[in-house]
Amino acid sequence: MLATFWKEMLFYLTQACYQRWNGYTGTSVYESWSISMFNTLFTSLPVIFLGIFEKDLAAPTLLAVPELYVFNRKSLFNIKTYIAWISRAVVQAILVFYVTFGLFEGGYFLKYNDLFPFGQVMFTAVVVFVSTKLQ
Repeated sequence: MLATFWKEMLFYLTQACYQRWNGYTGTSVYESWSISMFNTLFTSLPVIFLGIFEKDLAAPTLLAVPELYVFNRKSLFNIKTYIAWISRAVVQAILVFYVTFGLFEGGYFLKYNDLFPFGQVMFTAVVVFVSTKLQ
C-alpha cells in the first residue's frame, strides 16, 4: 500500500517539477499514452506477481503467535513510515527531473532537444525506479 502511494507521488511529482519550471502552463511533460499506461502496463506486474505468489500463514502459526495480526498495523502502517516513503518519493522525483533536465540542457541530446524526448527519458527513469523498488 505504501509502495502504491510512493510510485504515484514519484510519477506525478516529476510532472509537478516540470510545471514549476515551465511556469504552470498546463503542458504535460508526459505523452497521454504514457500517463494511461503507467499503472496498467508498466507498474502493475510487480504488484500482480506479489499478489499471486504471496502465501498466507498457516492457521496454527497465527493462533500460536497472535502478535502477527498487530505487527503490520503498528510497524508498517504508521505516520512515521508513511512520511518516510513520501519523502523518498519527493527526493527521487526532484532527482529524476533535474538529472533529466541537466542532460537535455547540457546538450547531450542535440538532435532531438524538445519536449517529447525529454518526457520519454524522464518517464523511462521513473519506470526504472518503480520497477526496481517494487521487486
